[in-house]
Amino acid sequence: MRMLKDGKVILNEVEIAKRFWNKAKGLMFRRELPEGRGLLMVFEKENEPGIWMLGMRFPIDLIFLNAQMQVIDIRKNIKPMKINPKSWKVYFPKEPAKYVLEVRAGFAEKQKIKKLDFLELAE
Repeated sequence: MRMLKDGKVILNEVEIAKRFWNKAKGLMFRRELPEGRGLLMVFEKENEPGIWMLGMRFPIDLIFLNAQMQVIDIRKNIKPMKINPKSWKVYFPKEPAKYVLEVRAGFAEKQKIKKLDFLELAE
């Protein structure tokens, strides 16, 4: 799958995570996320999914989307967790989300993605 914004391809390959374990795992333990790739977590209904950086090796942007694939929140340059549990943080959207897109840090800014933008999946 590819991800588009305003009809333009912004991600060449989007991995879809629908099952519980795939969403819980996210991008954990991967050495990198190549340019042009992302992970889209799909939830059964809109809710407030918490995302944390356990086992991450690189920073990411989190893009939260509603059921219409409209951007409702963006968290930029989220860094991997440190060993100290006091530094651990869970990131929640400000509104209920059906999708969470995990991409390389800097992606949202580079693609000029902002709240209320619509994204689209395509074959």
